[in-house]
Amino acid sequence: MTTKPPYFYLRISIYTLLILSVLLVAVIKKPRFFNRLGLLPQQAEFWPLLGDNIRKANAIEIDKPQLQRWLKEKPQTLFLVDVRTPEEYQLGHIAGAVSLPLAEFESGSAVALIKTQRKNRQLVTYCASGWRSYKALTILKNNGIIGWNLTGGYEAW
Repeated sequence: MTTKPPYFYLRISIYTLLILSVLLVAVIKKPRFFNRLGLLPQQAEFWPLLGDNIRKANAIEIDKPQLQRWLKEKPQTLFLVDVRTPEEYQLGHIAGAVSLPLAEFESGSAVALIKTQRKNRQLVTYCASGWRSYKALTILKNNGIIGWNLTGGYEAW
């Protein structure tokens, strides 16, 4: 029976951690590459495991100043969708926004409604902080609709 040299298992553990760290950095830097290979699941629930950077890399973000400028200069070219609950919408919302809770996106009814009402306008979604609106945009993207996500959500507004 051969004996392992001292610190053998410690070295193996360190090498393993190093390799996993390099892979995690690669996934964060180039998530679309790994998606094309089928190595990352598409479910929105997976993204918190790898952090907000991957979510932002897969979404088109619009910040508050840019949205305010668009609303001031060309409000007729925007279709604003608030994906928060009706209760949250009643407490305050961006002027001109339509309330379509995330549950309606998950059931599919909001997708059909957006397809009929959007009419060549830029779609901008928002929620309280940006997470639910990203999930809604993911559902829309899977149905062939591209939109913008308000960075920071209504809290940033």
